[in-house]
Amino acid sequence: MIFKNMNPTAEKVAKIAEPLAQEAGLQIWNISFEKEGSLWYLRVFLDKLEGGISLDDCEQFSRKLSQLLDEKDLIEHSYLLEVSSPGVERELTQPWHFKKYTGQLVSVKISQPPQTTLTQVGTLVSATKDELTLKVDNKIQIIEAKNIIKIKLYFDFAF
Repeated sequence: MIFKNMNPTAEKVAKIAEPLAQEAGLQIWNISFEKEGSLWYLRVFLDKLEGGISLDDCEQFSRKLSQLLDEKDLIEHSYLLEVSSPGVERELTQPWHFKKYTGQLVSVKISQPPQTTLTQVGTLVSATKDELTLKVDNKIQIIEAKNIIKIKLYFDFAF
């Protein structure tokens, strides 16, 4: 499936983080709760509807969210909280991400049997849960969701 669901812990955090974000004029881009090595990471990616997000926005949000998480005690083991911007080459995971960036350049990492990958850059035409449609060199290319590893906005840093 192209669209990625949050795990149950991330969903619980989203329920308390969303009102905080709205109050601050921010938008939650994504939340992930993942184990890397022996550590758990709670990552909250924020965007701002107008003017772009700042380090101060992230810092203030992080303090408020951290306090709420401590009070509510939603997560049963220790973790590191990271709050940041999703970046210029942000990963697209939700239906509204694809709708917002239709017509923009994206980079798609694709699994190619047996055990190889390739990256395709093209203009996002559409996305459903089953497939992604790109325009590459004025040709339409359809990529099945089962072959997609990651989709993100593409920014040409050569300019």
